[in-house]
Amino acid sequence: MDKNDNKKNIINKIIKKIIEIGAIAFVAFLVGSFLLRSGLVHMKWYDNYLDKKIEKRNTAIAEAKDIFDLFPFMVSTGSYDSGCWYSDVKDYKKFLKVFQFMGEYGGYTIFTYEGERYLAVVYTEENYNGGFGRIRNVKREYSGNNLRINFDIEHKTYSDRTADDRRAKILIKLEENIDHLYINGTRYREFEGQVIKVDGKEGYLDKNLNVKLPVIYDDMQLRWIYKKGELQEHLYIIKGPEGVGLLDRNADFIFQPKYKNVEVLDNRLYLVEEEDESSGDIIIKIYNKYKDVLNSQNIGDGYVDEIIYINDQVNYKIKCKRNGVWYTGLLGENLEVAIEPCYEDIQVVYTVPDSGYYEIVNNSDMHGKSIN
Repeated sequence: MDKNDNKKNIINKIIKKIIEIGAIAFVAFLVGSFLLRSGLVHMKWYDNYLDKKIEKRNTAIAEAKDIFDLFPFMVSTGSYDSGCWYSDVKDYKKFLKVFQFMGEYGGYTIFTYEGERYLAVVYTEENYNGGFGRIRNVKREYSGNNLRINFDIEHKTYSDRTADDRRAKILIKLEENIDHLYINGTRYREFEGQVIKVDGKEGYLDKNLNVKLPVIYDDMQLRWIYKKGELQEHLYIIKGPEGVGLLDRNADFIFQPKYKNVEVLDNRLYLVEEEDESSGDIIIKIYNKYKDVLNSQNIGDGYVDEIIYINDQVNYKIKCKRNGVWYTGLLGENLEVAIEPCYEDIQVVYTVPDSGYYEIVNNSDMHGKSIN
C-alpha cells in the first residue's frame, strides 16, 4: 500500500468518525429536545427561557392596541380569512382576519392601518337569486358623510362556496370620511364590537377594531336586561385577577372587576357580593341603575347559590358555612331572611309556569311549604 492509499484510508476513517459523532450528536439533540419540551427533564436555563418567552408573549397580548397587534397570536377559524369576494386593495390578504371577528351577523367596520382608512363589509342583505354570485364591480358615491355602494353582481352559483363562506367579504380603501354606509339603497348597520379571546384570556374590541379592554380577563359572560318581559339590552359580567365586575354594551364599566360576584336582575337591578374589609364577611347589596344601594344583607361566610323568580318575585338561595359545614337558606326580594340557613338544600318545584313552591331538604327528609 503506497502513501496515497494510506492517506486516503486515514481521511476516510476521519470522515466516518465525524459522521458517527454527528449522528450521535443529532440523536442526542433530538432526545434532549423531546425531554425538555415534554417536561420530563428540567434545566433551569431552558425553563427560564420558556418563562421569559411566555411572559413576553403575554405582555404583548395585554398591551395590544388594535386587532393587528393581536394577529400574530391568534388562531384562525372557519373561512372568514380564506378569501375576499371583492377588494380594491391589492395586498388584501393581510386584512382577511378582520372578517373573522366581525362574525356571521354582517355589518361594516371602518379601521385605520398604517395611516390609511379602510372599510370592511360582511354583506348578508341579498341572497344573489338563490346562489352565491361574484361581485364584478363596486360603484361608490360619497355624499356628505354617507357612502353609497351599488354592486355589479354576476348571478351565477358557485358550488365551491362553503357554509362558512356564504357572506360576501368586501374590502375598500376609503377616500373620504363617512358616518353611514348604504348598500344598494339600504342603510347598512355598523359592527358594534365584540369579545375577543387569545390564549385563554378575554378582552373586548370596539367597533373600529381597537382593543378597548386588554386581553387579560378570565371570562366575559353575556347577560340580557329585561323589563316587563321585554328585552332591553345586553351587558357583560367580567372576571379578572382581582374579582368580578360588570360592563355595559359598549364595554364601559358599571362595576369594576373587584367583587366576589355580580349578577344582573330584572328591571335593571344589580346584585353585588362584596367582602367587608374589616370582618371578612360577605355583604350582599342590591343596586339600581343609578348605583344607589336599595338593600343589603350580611351573610357571613357564604354566597348566593341561585337566583329564583316565582310569582314575579325574586328570591335568593344562599349557602353559608357554619363550623365547617355548608347550610342552605333563602332570602326574599328585599334581602330579608325568609328561611334561616340551616338546611341541607332548598329546591324549587314549579307547578305552573308562573308559580310554585319550595321543598326543604334536611337529612333526606323533604317538607313542602308554599312560597306565598
